[in-house]
Amino acid sequence: MKLSMNVFVAALAIGSTGAFVLPQAGSVRNINPALDATLIENWELTQDGSIVGQTQGHPDMTDGEIISTSPLVNPQAAVPASFVSTRSGSQYLLGTPRTTNVPAQVYPPPSPAATTDDNSITISRETFLAGGAIAAVAALTAGVSTVLGGGTTNDIAASSSTVRGAPTSNPMMAAKSGPEFSKFTPGPVEPTNEILTPREVSDLFELWNLALKTGNPDTVAMRYADGAVLLPTKSDIPRSDYAGIRDYFVHFLEKKPTGRILESYISTSPGSAMDVGIYEFAFENGMRIRARYSFLYKLVDGQWKIKHHHSSGMPETPGQVISEAEVRGLFDLWNDALLTGDSDAVTKRYAKGAVLLPTVSDIPRTTYAGIKDYFDHFLELKPKGKIIESYVSIGENWCKDVGIYEFLKGTDGTSVRARYSFVYVFEDGEWKISHHHSSLMPEELLAKAKKA
Repeated sequence: MKLSMNVFVAALAIGSTGAFVLPQAGSVRNINPALDATLIENWELTQDGSIVGQTQGHPDMTDGEIISTSPLVNPQAAVPASFVSTRSGSQYLLGTPRTTNVPAQVYPPPSPAATTDDNSITISRETFLAGGAIAAVAALTAGVSTVLGGGTTNDIAASSSTVRGAPTSNPMMAAKSGPEFSKFTPGPVEPTNEILTPREVSDLFELWNLALKTGNPDTVAMRYADGAVLLPTKSDIPRSDYAGIRDYFVHFLEKKPTGRILESYISTSPGSAMDVGIYEFAFENGMRIRARYSFLYKLVDGQWKIKHHHSSGMPETPGQVISEAEVRGLFDLWNDALLTGDSDAVTKRYAKGAVLLPTVSDIPRTTYAGIKDYFDHFLELKPKGKIIESYVSIGENWCKDVGIYEFLKGTDGTSVRARYSFVYVFEDGEWKISHHHSSLMPEELLAKAKKA
């Protein structure tokens, strides 16, 4: 009998607790003999299509260690006793879901036997659950001769009738009171039809949005077709190849964006779909930005890809609004960066093209490297700042905070006051320091000069 190339080679046993037990190393394989699948117990499917649960039997991890996967290729396939694949290429075997008040009896009764044809062996989910265990599930591929801890392909073929029928006379297959299973809401599904429904077109945006949440620019760039053109919201440069698209998302993903569609207008035709409208992005720092979008999707080699993506700011939207209290809060963000002792963390608070006129250096700092160099030395004092007097001005997409601040030096406990000017601009979805001028109190300097 020919066996399907897409069926996984596996051997499972269920103990009295109803939990799946990982077999010996090398027993759980997909058609690539070199790729192991990790068993995940007490799992649940998250809203972004990832699996969170506890590993079992992994040679490099402690049993019970919590693992969170990247989003699944098809979240609807996440059911007990199933193999799932993530967008990053990893394989996982799902055991018992996290216990809830949903009993196993809500699932349909078992089918009398698995269905077969000339090219495949399939075992229904109901047979998996009601049988209480899976004695063996085998897919034979070229070059794979040893499975199930050392048995041969002939051994598996001889036992396949036991697997298919799941007779209760087999003690391994005796019906048990199954564990309780959790409910989940399936995430978006990769469509494959030549003509898409509006719902399937909407799913393509959600799949792109899930790619954003991974934080991996390659995962996002792979959603675009060869020869795709991206006209991004925050860059003047058209991106017309993989490297250019990836480069844009390297920087965009630093802000940890999450998108949602507010208005959508969809049209479809064979092998093509258009979705245009308005979307909104929420960023880790609490900022939100709305923009207009156009997505043109094309069916390429059986996969729907983004062929054209145009995103632009709302032309009638007024400048970013900020309150006086929020302006003063921007100093706290800068001060928190000082407290990390990390000069990179501090320098990242400054805008592109920022100018720093520092307190204890004659050199204007006008580049990232120059600003970082100043804080490499300043942070050796372990400074902690606080504002003594503050005067705030607010404009469209800019604000200013000037006054007097004081720094406590952690190295010796002394403090020093200085005058400051911060000019902030709204750049790439967040407020950054465009200009920072700091100078010592002049009367104190003059008094010291007279004494000298």
